[in-house]
Amino acid sequence: MKRIDGKFLLVCLLTLLLFAIPMVASAVPLAPLELETMYASDLYMPGIMFDVVAINPIRLDHVDVNLEQGTHDIEIWAMQGSFQDDPTNASGNWTRIGEARVTSLGTDVGTPVPIDLSSIGIIDGDSCALYIYCSGDEGANTWNTISSTGALGDVIADDENVEILMGINVHNHFDPEARLTIWNGTLYYNLWQPGAGFDLTVIAGPGGQVEVTSAVIRYACDVFIPGLTHDTPIMAVAIPDAGYRFVGWQEKLPVGEPPVAPNVLANPLNFLMPPRDVYLEAIFEEIPVDKPVVPPTGDSLISFMPLLTVLISCAVASVPLSKRRER
Repeated sequence: MKRIDGKFLLVCLLTLLLFAIPMVASAVPLAPLELETMYASDLYMPGIMFDVVAINPIRLDHVDVNLEQGTHDIEIWAMQGSFQDDPTNASGNWTRIGEARVTSLGTDVGTPVPIDLSSIGIIDGDSCALYIYCSGDEGANTWNTISSTGALGDVIADDENVEILMGINVHNHFDPEARLTIWNGTLYYNLWQPGAGFDLTVIAGPGGQVEVTSAVIRYACDVFIPGLTHDTPIMAVAIPDAGYRFVGWQEKLPVGEPPVAPNVLANPLNFLMPPRDVYLEAIFEEIPVDKPVVPPTGDSLISFMPLLTVLISCAVASVPLSKRRER
């Protein structure tokens, strides 16, 4: 039996290692990218609203915040577009992403918030509003920085992929103040490559709202989601305003294509994204209000007595005299 040369075996092992190391390394997920604003607080308030604008498509990961000493409950809400569109949530456009119990690592240092934000994908040129709020015990606050100059829409931090804009502080839940505020924190995100896929548009007609859940994010407003792949699960919910009712889905349907809503009254409507664009509108109508029938009362009967007397007299007078004598 021929012996294997030791040097040859060593070379083979080294060659395998050289190929194996990159393969193992490539299997390890990359750490998210990060964008820090500042940690130089001069204001503490329970909450802050601000906008995130994508220069390139991104998917959010999580945030660090500048948190007051102690352990506090933190909520994170998100909304497509700008917080200026609905700062008090009067239209119900905000989606509650999650809540976590967080212990501060100290003032003016980043404290990670263990709330997964990966459901929030932002395509290039679009924006998403974030609302970070300390709920629960009295005195729970995030530390941020008051801005004496600038305006809403100003960029306070940016890199090649994302911008963080000027925000406003929030004293009571969904009750923002007018003071310009720079969020103190770090935004973690990953680059996102939406597929070429198909576009989904879901809107609400007058008298209601829509809520759409896809593999990308749950939207509580009219939505346009580009680049969805075939068979992506979609759920659309029609929510009537007070005094209205949902009457069905209306779809702009290409000729010869089956509808995604064969049952137009389905609510919620669940379907798999077909290999085409989808445009749906939720139709609402006002609920008719029947005027209540008011039964006559004693006073109303008395008030009608003179008219009743006149009507009886007219009826009697219309009968010929001969007819009255025959009786």
